[in-house]
Amino acid sequence: MLVATLLALGAAVLHSGWNFVVKQSVGDRFLALWGQFFIAGLISLPIVFARPMPARGWIWAGLSGLVHVPYGWFLAKAYTSGDLSMVYPVARGGGAALAAVGGIAFLDDDISPLGLVAIGVVVTGLVALAGRTSSAALWQAVTVAVTIGIYTTADAQGIRTSGTALYALAGHLGTAWAWYLLSPAWAGVFDLDEAAAPYSDLSATKPGGVQKLRKIAVLMTDGEYNTAYLGDSSTNQAREL
Repeated sequence: MLVATLLALGAAVLHSGWNFVVKQSVGDRFLALWGQFFIAGLISLPIVFARPMPARGWIWAGLSGLVHVPYGWFLAKAYTSGDLSMVYPVARGGGAALAAVGGIAFLDDDISPLGLVAIGVVVTGLVALAGRTSSAALWQAVTVAVTIGIYTTADAQGIRTSGTALYALAGHLGTAWAWYLLSPAWAGVFDLDEAAAPYSDLSATKPGGVQKLRKIAVLMTDGEYNTAYLGDSSTNQAREL
């Protein structure tokens, strides 16, 4: 428990640091966020390929990666319209509280009565903090908290399912490549006819009022490579489940 607590505190310090950098960045904060994901993906790539993760872990990594897309979007919006002193505590504190609830509801986590009291204290503090504002930034921070609760629960299940901490690196790769393919900021990397369309096309409509463009990221596997990791076909694994 002590080691886990120290690791969590160390991660909290690093996390608050990069959030401060994003808040202080000039220009598009969404790009600043994804720039950090890009760097994390580059660092993670050789490690993941050097020590492959079991296939079942990629399912949860894919889910986590997809949830990171609205997470980054709303976090950038919140930092653009609100103060770090309000957005960060609401997003991270609320996300931690929701992740605890997710662990109890979906992962059979066992939390002591004292732990439940701690969750209550966190929620009470967030309500008191948020009570001083009703701005759009508050609701954007709350939305971020929801995404944090979802991807944290998915990550916890992914690590437990795959049995390796390398799972934590996989989500960055899935998220990053989804972003590269959809963002016009990376259009120069692809051929002209393969480049992502501009965001302005999302609000454009065709004759009849039909939306001209939608950007959708789907991360999934067909299960055909499971045998290399688990020694059995995906069909038999599905039957066992």
